[in-house]
Amino acid sequence: MGKAVRVGVLGLRRGAALARLAQQAGMQVVAVCDRDDRRRQEAATALGVAGYRDVEPFLDHPMDAVILVNDFDQHAPVAIRALERGLSVMSETAACRTLGEGVALLEAAERSSGVYMFAENYPYIPFAREMRRRYQAGDIGEVRYAEAEYLDEPADLAAMVHDRAHWRAHLPATYYCTHSLAPVAAVTGTRPVQVSGFVVPTASSPEALERARRGRGWSALLVVRLDNGAMFKSLHGFLEASQQSWVRLHGDRGLMENLRHGDTRTLRVVWDVVDGEDGRRAEEVFLPWPPEFPATTADPLGDGVAETLMLRDFASAARHRAAPDQDVYFGVELSITGIQAMRSSLAGSVPIEVPDLRRPDVRRAHAADDWFPDLPEL
Repeated sequence: MGKAVRVGVLGLRRGAALARLAQQAGMQVVAVCDRDDRRRQEAATALGVAGYRDVEPFLDHPMDAVILVNDFDQHAPVAIRALERGLSVMSETAACRTLGEGVALLEAAERSSGVYMFAENYPYIPFAREMRRRYQAGDIGEVRYAEAEYLDEPADLAAMVHDRAHWRAHLPATYYCTHSLAPVAAVTGTRPVQVSGFVVPTASSPEALERARRGRGWSALLVVRLDNGAMFKSLHGFLEASQQSWVRLHGDRGLMENLRHGDTRTLRVVWDVVDGEDGRRAEEVFLPWPPEFPATTADPLGDGVAETLMLRDFASAARHRAAPDQDVYFGVELSITGIQAMRSSLAGSVPIEVPDLRRPDVRRAHAADDWFPDLPEL
């Protein structure tokens, strides 16, 4: 198996849990970093590692990789500095705050001896992984239409958006989009090429409607055209639903979706039976079991399983210096879809191109694009 990957964790609100899961995934946590003294000291003591308040000395600590769990809109600058040191990076969503940051991140990753992985955990939920296996096997044909939702309770948001120090207080509603976009992209291997963005208003007053038009709301709807011509409706944010991830894929030979009611981890697959009677279809409803976990495991589908599987892939990628499936292109493409959706919303929700930053000529056109919207108070 080789020597354990030495990893540092930046951001300990959620990062403390990821640090423990990283240990279970076979990595050696050697350092943590957080500006909050209490969180830093508690995590450093619990893990028996060095604790840093500032990012630069943290990145200078002897290690092979970093996991970035800092503020949503501050990932790219630290990822770039880590990649320039030859460190491997696993970065939580979003990958970048602007298109210019996305270009800089792509180029830093391409120059680096380290690897970059986008820490989007929703494609690792067992139903999404089984969807990917069945899609790649051709069970439902090629996707023609998709829907996905990632919803949380509004009560969870209220305290954060009214705290001006919290990143959610200055984040456009379209930006937190990758939990709904990523499963469809990972399952089908498609990428967004065009997006129309709509921000859901918090009330019906003229002031609330104007705030929504300018990016202020608790949820957002993205209508996306994929590179194979398929259409994709993506809803994310805070609406009454509890924490829920739902994905439906309509192919030209069938459909797949996880259940919206009851156990949402359960998968439904409907497909044409090619060698059966004309027009005959088959249907299967089941709870996918991750093959990495033995059948005797008490609850292999519970909290932390998606993160554990994701961290195992990162450990392997960092150890072998091999790009993972959720690489820097995957992360940047999904992140800039939320940025372009905000541009769309401001322009009346007209379709806006999602530029293909894999192309050098397109990168040059967006390298200095540091646009970020001026948001009204919520």
